[in-house]
Amino acid sequence: MERIDSKLLRDVRRHASLTEGQAARVFGLDPRAWRDLENGRKELRLPLRLLLECALRIPGVMDLLRRAADARENNQDHPDNQN
Repeated sequence: MERIDSKLLRDVRRHASLTEGQAARVFGLDPRAWRDLENGRKELRLPLRLLLECALRIPGVMDLLRRAADARENNQDHPDNQN
């Protein structure tokens, strides 16, 4: 029987037309961790489960998460953030 967690991850990713790597970036995970979660090798923790449910059910949440991921990425690339 397929785990509910795995189905939720796939549903969210497919609903947003994301690859596994893109979904991992949007949700702040390592791509390997996303794959392990989606394939049922690891269990979702409650905060991520709730965020995924919101992203799937509430209009605009996925766009907000994508913008936040872009901002994180751009902030890391900013010269003032280099050590």
